[in-house]
Amino acid sequence: MTDDVPSEVDHRRQLQGIASRVYGVEGSDVVVTRNPLRGPRRRDRYDLRGDGRWWHVEERWSGCRWVFVGSEILEDVDVEVAGGEIIE
Repeated sequence: MTDDVPSEVDHRRQLQGIASRVYGVEGSDVVVTRNPLRGPRRRDRYDLRGDGRWWHVEERWSGCRWVFVGSEILEDVDVEVAGGEIIE
């Protein structure tokens, strides 16, 4: 492994740092909340699993709490921030 390629542990720390700095989120590695024109707010949480894959959980806002909608295991997650660099 070369010095310019982060390890899986370093990659996870980077994502957790981004989530806590940008979204103020603790507990999930990456959280994206969206407000559709129609319907309740939605939230997607991405948590890195021990095997290197990702657990994706979708939730909707009920007016007083987040309600589980569905989940799936993902092989990989890429995060792109406008005006920023791509994080893979």
